[in-house]
Amino acid sequence: MHTSKKWPLALAISSALTLTACLGGGGGGGGSDGGGNAGASTTRYSLTVGTPTTTAATALSAQERIAQAIIDFLITPALADTFDDLDPSTFRVITIEADGTLVELGPDEFTAEADDESDGYILELPFASRINSYIEIPLPAGISYTTPTTRSDLFANPLTTFVTQQIASRTAQFDELTLDEVDQIIEAVLEMANDPAVQAELEQAINSSASTEQLLDQVGARLSASIEQQFDDKAAPSLDSSAANQASGGYYSENMTVGGYADQGAGILLGGNRSSAIELDITGDTGTFNVPANTFKEMEIVVGVGAYSNTYSRAWIDDEADSGSFSADARGILFAESEALEDYEKGSDDVDSCETQTADCRDREYSSALRFTAAGPASAPLDVMIGSEFYTREVRDDANSPQLQVLNQTLDVMLRRASQMPTVDGRYGVIELLFEGGDTDLDIYVYNNLLDIDGTQGSYCEQGRRNLEIYPQKGKYEFDRFNYQACQGDEGWDWDDPNVGESGSFPLSVASDGKLVLDEELQGYASPDGRTLLLGLEATEVLDGAIEENDGEQHFRQMLLAVKPASSSNLANRTYRLMAIGLYAESGLVEPTRLNAGSLRFDAEGNAEMTAAWHWQQVTESGFADASVNEQFTLAFDTDINEGALQLQAVQGNNDGGVLTFTADGYVQEGERLIVLGASGENSDGGDFTGMMIGVCTNCDE
Repeated sequence: MHTSKKWPLALAISSALTLTACLGGGGGGGGSDGGGNAGASTTRYSLTVGTPTTTAATALSAQERIAQAIIDFLITPALADTFDDLDPSTFRVITIEADGTLVELGPDEFTAEADDESDGYILELPFASRINSYIEIPLPAGISYTTPTTRSDLFANPLTTFVTQQIASRTAQFDELTLDEVDQIIEAVLEMANDPAVQAELEQAINSSASTEQLLDQVGARLSASIEQQFDDKAAPSLDSSAANQASGGYYSENMTVGGYADQGAGILLGGNRSSAIELDITGDTGTFNVPANTFKEMEIVVGVGAYSNTYSRAWIDDEADSGSFSADARGILFAESEALEDYEKGSDDVDSCETQTADCRDREYSSALRFTAAGPASAPLDVMIGSEFYTREVRDDANSPQLQVLNQTLDVMLRRASQMPTVDGRYGVIELLFEGGDTDLDIYVYNNLLDIDGTQGSYCEQGRRNLEIYPQKGKYEFDRFNYQACQGDEGWDWDDPNVGESGSFPLSVASDGKLVLDEELQGYASPDGRTLLLGLEATEVLDGAIEENDGEQHFRQMLLAVKPASSSNLANRTYRLMAIGLYAESGLVEPTRLNAGSLRFDAEGNAEMTAAWHWQQVTESGFADASVNEQFTLAFDTDINEGALQLQAVQGNNDGGVLTFTADGYVQEGERLIVLGASGENSDGGDFTGMMIGVCTNCDE
């Protein structure tokens, strides 16, 4: 999702002290050397681009200590060059209004000139130090740095800009930290920033990037995940021994994956995985996992982009066991990030250009930290867990040119298997995410259904459907969104009727450990309390080399998440951590999209506001194009909830002069701990998104 190519800078201004920065390109505006007269009420600012003068951190609050540590200390040798001969007349000064709009100062409202006594610059601005303004400095090759006007001696560099954005997106956790913990975070970030591998990535980014977004995003993934992990480690309360013992045991997991690849061509990657026999053993703040051989299944749909594209799919079952460790706390469990950089394995046939005898290629793989957030009942919070992560792979030749790029983004759900048969009956609200690839099109469906279960029989009634249909050979797409008023059986039902959804019935079985089978083929599990159902299904051309017969539907993957709807219609003052994946399409490109960080907050009247930082990657016929690890925006919703059914809608202008209509509808679980939503964003001037969102309550126990 990208409603804007620049950071709107409005997410975190409600905090007492929050730093953020704009990722926009350079150009235009600004004061000329000595031009204009700022008047008697101006403030004099010194600006260094690339290298600041370090000072001691003396701030008192957690926010100020983190902010000043970033400003004063977060400089690496890769960023140690001071840029000479910049043109101060191109500097821009921008103010963020209370409503989030950006207002640029005119050339007669400030001055900017080179400082004859240093390698920096002097600016006279018509305001004292404050958070709601920033300076943008265009650099050669189209790169721009930015710095907020939070002090009189300023500097600007890309690492500071990026880490500042990360801190800004997590302001809600500042008050949970002690000053000692803040210092530990600062030390960890400093250690990471001085890692030679990070410095090498930064230097390569500076030398190769053509835009600020590309510059930051090349190193952004690693920084984002590391800072996320640091905050999670420091801010989460510990897991008591009884909860740890209760959470140990068998689990079932499903995930859905969106991504892309670029090599000699380019394309979209869709799919997911499933494991029915995960074993977790938790002791204190650590745990171990074990996945037995032949219990983990993964599938992938590969859709090429371009005139000669095709579609194929495959699935495989891991014949080797897997095990490892994780950390645990009262908010869930955390699998650490991992990275491997090694010589490309010749004979793997992954990259043709690296298979020759003289080729010298390096292969880097990175998996972000995976936080499974506890979403179960207060008595057993780890019975249900929701997570999201991303994976990247990049193979480069000896000239450092990319030969293969891969991105995968996931939405993960894990349920603890019951020790006795759970009660599965009554009404359930369901959101279903379905990927289906054909010879000439790719469909992403998001269904909204109501289930009614009575013993061994169930029925369903469709409440709505979103359908993003992409034609990868033509670079075109179509999008439909239906909210149904009634349901009708399959016989005589019209797929294209915008008012009537499909209905039907199915047999159902529940095993003693909660295993579910619906309609004889859709399988999954119920949570121990019966309030959450998780099911999945896929069909592929190839399963470990065997051709499957499946009536022509050879490339699909679906996941269904169902909850018992809440009887209450009051969500006042509730806050939810959001996770989501989906696809965005416009003419000539497709974007796999994931929520890197997000929250859904309901005010005292029950009206919702979403703050979100999206991770997206454009995939075109030519390969990977623009991308962002953290594109932030805020949406205030018209909110309606009735017997657990939640509907959200926001309409606002987008960056291109059009109108964005963002809608989400789904269900609030009984007890309000979990929200599951289908979502879409429709732009009047072209470009649409659809996907699945899951919210986990962060203050339901207060």
